[in-house]
Amino acid sequence: MADAPKNRSRAVDMGEMIAQLMGIAMPLLTDGVPVQVSQNAEDNSMDIYLGTEFLVPILKCASPLFEDEDFINMLLEEMAKDPTFGSMAPMMGGALRTMPQIIDNTTKIELGIHFLKAE
Repeated sequence: MADAPKNRSRAVDMGEMIAQLMGIAMPLLTDGVPVQVSQNAEDNSMDIYLGTEFLVPILKCASPLFEDEDFINMLLEEMAKDPTFGSMAPMMGGALRTMPQIIDNTTKIELGIHFLKAE
């Protein structure tokens, strides 16, 4: 950040975004992170994940970042540097720019891990 131009304006109010995220994060310090757990007796597996109620508010806080052309360009530049993903980076601009619409229309999202008992 020390190398960032000092007169550069951002389309996103980072202070407001951080305040919103802190409003979400502070209760987690005392109440814990609301994880969901499901077990499947048939294959002896277990899923532990974050659900829609937790993830959508966070995504909505981050959504304005995807309206900031500087942010999108920075992401695309970083993607292009990846030896595996780099060739696909030019195709991601449109997807990144539609993220606010995707987030606004999200009705279900789960992010987790699937555990399967080793034999």
